[in-house]
Amino acid sequence: MERPEMLYTITVGQTRQKYRDNIKALDNILSLTMCGSLEEIKEIAGEWVINRVMAEMIIQQEYIREREKTNWGWDRGVVDFSKQGSCILNCNNNA
Repeated sequence: MERPEMLYTITVGQTRQKYRDNIKALDNILSLTMCGSLEEIKEIAGEWVINRVMAEMIIQQEYIREREKTNWGWDRGVVDFSKQGSCILNCNNNA
């Protein structure tokens, strides 16, 4: 997947923060939709602007998820280190 044109991040931390910011923005748009305010905003800003912003946020989210999955190991499973004998959290390991 190509990097979205409006994703202006450089570091991994910035990219992850952008993901969290987009989640908040999408939640706010959902709240505006549920209370009926989005219709008024569409009349002021134009429907194409709202559609473009929402589409860009969703594209960014998908790009970041794919990047994280590939580079940083999302969906690789959970490792329970407490089952290993050398783990200091292991309750059965009585020293």
